[in-house]
Amino acid sequence: MKKILVSVAALALAFGLLSCSKNGAGKSGKQKIKIAFAQDEGICSYVDENDNLAGEEVEVWREIAKRLPEYDIEFIPTSQDDLRVGLQTGNYDGSVGDFFLSRERIEKFEIPREPLDFTWTGMLIRKEFADGVSSLSDLAKKQKDGLKVAPQNSGYGSTYILEVYNEQNPDNKLEFETTSEQTWSSTQNYVGVGRYGATVAQKTDFQTNFVSEDGAYHEYVDQVTWVPTQNVGAYTLFKKGVDKKFLDRYVEVLKQIKAEGIASEISRRVYGYDAYSGEYVDYAN
Repeated sequence: MKKILVSVAALALAFGLLSCSKNGAGKSGKQKIKIAFAQDEGICSYVDENDNLAGEEVEVWREIAKRLPEYDIEFIPTSQDDLRVGLQTGNYDGSVGDFFLSRERIEKFEIPREPLDFTWTGMLIRKEFADGVSSLSDLAKKQKDGLKVAPQNSGYGSTYILEVYNEQNPDNKLEFETTSEQTWSSTQNYVGVGRYGATVAQKTDFQTNFVSEDGAYHEYVDQVTWVPTQNVGAYTLFKKGVDKKFLDRYVEVLKQIKAEGIASEISRRVYGYDAYSGEYVDYAN
């Protein structure tokens, strides 16, 4: 999959999405809602070789926008860092980037508790440590055999999963450092080359980066494996003070899309499986 990073303004112009209004209304006079998407979030949301936004979460949101004709919904591709900053500064009304729930995000943003998507999350593990591992508890026990968990990015929803596990399992904790300098991808590379024994990873990360012949770390595919540990809800984050009527309509149509099987159809086509079936956790209690 080829991902092209281009400027937000250029993409917005290409899609005919830039607003000429400063009062929140588009040319149609409808209330404008600006939704920012990560342009490099794997197959959840990305910019394809034709400079178009694509991905599972993008397609679900396109279905949502179709069912909200009373609003002028603008899609804006941008970086992961800008998704949160732009939301806090009021540049965007909502941000989409495969976001898990965490206490910090619930405090900072409006988050309707209806998952936009579901992501199978687990651990990328060196094969010499993988035997008998089917849970985070099993993984923690492997530390006595020399397994080290790669540093995790502070503030990430994936890191929060490990922090909650440690709170609930004080006698069998996962030892790891938190940092603001690592990226999700770099920690996977650390496991591939053998610097660490395991790191948090999504099923799609393993398939894209290791299993795929053109994956960034395909050369290490024989040294690692992926073990699922939980199906985690991913949510759209909205800025504080966003129009409540819009949020109610958003939840209403998202539920419709799921009930009609459209979300499952998109998931099967993009992911190769139905991410909307089965139980999930959100770690926000």
